[in-house]
Amino acid sequence: MGTSIDVLFPRDCSLLPAQITSRLTSCFCRLENDLTLIRAHAWYSGDWGPWNIEHIAEHEGEPAYLFSEGPFGFAINVYANVICLDHSERFGRLHYSDSPVAASLQHVISAIVTELSGAVPFAAVAGGMGDSDRAVDLAYYDAADFNTVVESLREKLGEPATTWDALNEDNDRCWALLRGIVR
Repeated sequence: MGTSIDVLFPRDCSLLPAQITSRLTSCFCRLENDLTLIRAHAWYSGDWGPWNIEHIAEHEGEPAYLFSEGPFGFAINVYANVICLDHSERFGRLHYSDSPVAASLQHVISAIVTELSGAVPFAAVAGGMGDSDRAVDLAYYDAADFNTVVESLREKLGEPATTWDALNEDNDRCWALLRGIVR
């Protein structure tokens, strides 16, 4: 189920690229234990380079956006209204009961969403097999807002799990609509 994890959430448009980089770096420093566990169980989650948000200019009809490939298998695409956080782990490892990294991935994802946008709703969805393609395309090409992105996921995938526990209990579910951590 899914070859990666896509996490979509509303963008805080007041954050500049340097602020996004700083917040991601700070967040990852606080999550060292979770990230160490993730790295220990996935060879492709190695400690790559630091976060460095780059502006990707508009080119041949492709919209401009911000991007960074970060450490531990994470990457981020910041579109006009939605942020897409990606992780190279298979989606099932995010919630299957036998996954040694599920709790850590859930904690890191929730913390990143909160760090960048506050206690907002976010969608965690199986990536790489077409489940999230339309939603990501809407966010990127059409500058869709988060509600439009979520509606496209509902149309394609049905109703989501609404808590980590509900997602953890259903191995066939390929998406969840959750809320960031309340600080």
